[in-house]
Amino acid sequence: MTTVNLFTLMRDHFNLAEIQSLTFNLGVDYEEFPPLGKSQIIISLIKYCHQNGKIPNLLAHLKEERSFLPWPNPHEAHQLDFLLGNDIPKLRPYEPETVVVTAGEFIMGDNEKENASPQHKVFLDLFWIGKYPITNRQYFEFVRKANYDVPNKRDWFLGQPIKDKLNHPVVGVNWYDANEYCKWLSRETSKQYRLPSEAQWEKAARGPNGHNYPWGDEWQDGLCHQGHNAITSVTTYDDTTSYYDCKDLIGNIQQWTSTIWGNDRKIPTFSYPYQNDERETIEADDNRFRLRRVVRGSVFNDNIYSSRLTTRHNANPNQATLMRGFRVILQA
Repeated sequence: MTTVNLFTLMRDHFNLAEIQSLTFNLGVDYEEFPPLGKSQIIISLIKYCHQNGKIPNLLAHLKEERSFLPWPNPHEAHQLDFLLGNDIPKLRPYEPETVVVTAGEFIMGDNEKENASPQHKVFLDLFWIGKYPITNRQYFEFVRKANYDVPNKRDWFLGQPIKDKLNHPVVGVNWYDANEYCKWLSRETSKQYRLPSEAQWEKAARGPNGHNYPWGDEWQDGLCHQGHNAITSVTTYDDTTSYYDCKDLIGNIQQWTSTIWGNDRKIPTFSYPYQNDERETIEADDNRFRLRRVVRGSVFNDNIYSSRLTTRHNANPNQATLMRGFRVILQA
């Protein structure tokens, strides 16, 4: 049995137009699949074929188009977990939607940026990452159920988020607030949620080939919330594609990561190449060592160069600003 799953082969070797043609050949209405991006459409197609006994038909069409690839044996491809690499986790109503980032190497870093060089390859295991940053609506569940402090944010009134701001990313939270949310969500769901490492954030944003922006290597106006004067909903730019269908990565808010930067705000203590070492110590005592944590992403009024996905910021974990929030990782 091949160790390469069907999802990975289709995602890496077929474009969206070819996937659409596949659905037509299989007699499937492409319009039935929600417009969530290529990866999620592939997942939906595989799950549909699995539920309707069409996996052998799907594999026959795929092999005809790409006969040189190691396609699974149709007599062995009877488990959804095997076809997808891992089953997609079922989420509770208050859990953030996640997208899968499959195991493998990706290109990290930027030789043009001093604190993000050298560019190098990093291998990461499979994980799921929040499709969007955590919203006011989701954070309110934490505040309400855990009796936690309300964030320092103008979009909240009398302990609750303003109704027309429910789908805005929560900001005004420091690193400890974000970490406590992950601990609470883990307890509530019996799953393992945490903040992303900067490597996980960057792979989800750039894809394996190291794009400069979520959609590719060249800047394009109108594909993210850049050049504005206020925060917007996390779904405003849903039509913008990215390799893993992760959204709102740049141009709205900065996002906390789990990674330690160091003591000096200008020079990182932990330099590249990235390693999963002491820089990922969650319980590090920042008051004693004055440690700063890595912040990724850009905000609505940043310039184009600062919006590159390799840009690294850092902040004191006790600092909460109205331009910084977070998204979560769901460990496999």
